[in-house]
Amino acid sequence: MYSRAKARTVSATTIRPCGAADLPALFSIVNDAAQAYKGVIPADCWHEPYMPLEQLKREIGEGIAFWGYESGSTLVGMMGIQDAGRSASSAMPTCRAPSAAKVSARCC
Repeated sequence: MYSRAKARTVSATTIRPCGAADLPALFSIVNDAAQAYKGVIPADCWHEPYMPLEQLKREIGEGIAFWGYESGSTLVGMMGIQDAGRSASSAMPTCRAPSAAKVSARCC
């Protein structure tokens, strides 16, 4: 049975579609998260920044829709979703490091 004594306060969080105004935060998040994999990502795939702004813009132009995870009023995570046709969609969850929810960064 639920006990009110065990209830905890949870900060306000939001998952929402990202727009053009979020581009600087998206750029920062993906490159911050990639730092956790520096040395793991093959040297021939690593560069600074890991994902250049022009590449992020290109991926958005190619149909990747980003959704953001806000904690308070700060965008701290993102997921890029792209329709992969009739069979499936692809997703790329990423969050600011350090975090328990780190995921592998994309290569090359």
